[in-house]
Amino acid sequence: MSKEDMRQLMSQEEIRDSVRIVTDIIKSEVTLLDGQHEKVFIGGFSQGCAISLATFLLYRQGRLGGCVGLSGAHSAIIDYEHEVDMPLKKQTKMFLYHGEDDPVIAVETA
Repeated sequence: MSKEDMRQLMSQEEIRDSVRIVTDIIKSEVTLLDGQHEKVFIGGFSQGCAISLATFLLYRQGRLGGCVGLSGAHSAIIDYEHEVDMPLKKQTKMFLYHGEDDPVIAVETA
């Protein structure tokens, strides 16, 4: 299955709803940390990886401490030109890992 096929199978509305929920949690944590965005890290496994990546890319309120993704795929359809602050994202630490023997998502698709 190609990345495009996979993205078409995913409910983009549900992905965006999940991103909003995680973003609200991040905002609450940042408030508890006196505005220190860089102390907040997000991450997930499988579907959680997909939501973490989408949230990381769409979060524009500050530079997060980092993003960790395990055995997942970037499945959100995002307008990078208008929705993502790429200079800010390039300053953020990331760790992404996907095993070669995943029976659900091929490493080439992830």
